[in-house]
Amino acid sequence: MLQHPEKYLYLPYVRGGGLDSKLWDLEIIINAALSMNRIPIIKEMQIYRFNRSDNMEQDTSINWDKYIDLSKAKILKTEPSGASKEIPHTLQYVYERDFNFNLYSKNQIRFINSEQVHDKENDRYPIICLLKDKDLSSLKKPIGSLNKLKFGRRVDSHYDPSFFIIFPPSKEVNDLTEIVLGHFGTTLAGMNTLCHMLNHFLPRYREQKDKFLRNSGSYACVHVRYGINAEHASVLLKQQSSALKKSLKKTIKIAYKQSVQGLPLYIMSNIAEPDYFNFLKRKYDVYRYTDFKELRERFVEQEVIDHDLLYSVENNIMRHALVKIFPVRKNNMFVFKGKWNLKGLNI
Repeated sequence: MLQHPEKYLYLPYVRGGGLDSKLWDLEIIINAALSMNRIPIIKEMQIYRFNRSDNMEQDTSINWDKYIDLSKAKILKTEPSGASKEIPHTLQYVYERDFNFNLYSKNQIRFINSEQVHDKENDRYPIICLLKDKDLSSLKKPIGSLNKLKFGRRVDSHYDPSFFIIFPPSKEVNDLTEIVLGHFGTTLAGMNTLCHMLNHFLPRYREQKDKFLRNSGSYACVHVRYGINAEHASVLLKQQSSALKKSLKKTIKIAYKQSVQGLPLYIMSNIAEPDYFNFLKRKYDVYRYTDFKELRERFVEQEVIDHDLLYSVENNIMRHALVKIFPVRKNNMFVFKGKWNLKGLNI
């Protein structure tokens, strides 16, 4: 049994980080629950206001359903050989807002640290609450005030992850992504098929790759991120604009030599100025979200902008791109490294 129907795992902790960080935390929470054969009680985590670029004075809670479709999450099990295999189980989960802790007495909740994840003692409790050691030592009231306790900044992940969780995008994220891909002459399904075929191309067919790609709608995507503060990214990067231009031009030139000339290039970035990357348009077919009417209406013209939704859409665009140009610390097949990193420029 992958998840016991009456056993739960709860991991409360304080705010910190943006949506990308919280998605990582969510995967850790679900991984821990699966490794304990339990159902995760999922908290609508808060995004700290300093991780936002809309001058919001309040921290904001994540409505997961806006960004991902947890009901269709894929679960992959790590085999002893190191390979991963998808298992045909539907993920069971419950949101904290729908869970009534008052139905359980304090004797039915056990608070543990990461070293106690696989204790047999856990089987006796309907609810396991995973905390860090310092949180255990300061815990006084085990029930009735869970939301008022002070927990560690991040989820404790000091256990061997045996599962990989893939979160499918929400319908809205996919619909907005399709608008961009449609302009490039392709679809999400088409890019999935194209990338699958290329990843399984036999070496003797490599010389036919360019011809094959020219007859298929596709695109490239570059990620340029300034990690200090999204609100001030444009101002800070403008001071080093010549270095950024040189770095981008060199990286894109390398990428396009190894792929097909003329691919549309989508730029995902926390740089606020919509025209910042216009210097690339002389040689490349460059696009940002502001070039699409539907995205411009959704992420520019509304009074309150959902920047987490924009990040989710652009992350989805990147995920399906034929050529991915990432910051320097990331690399993979069909991925080319840039000379910038998540903490700023590294020229």
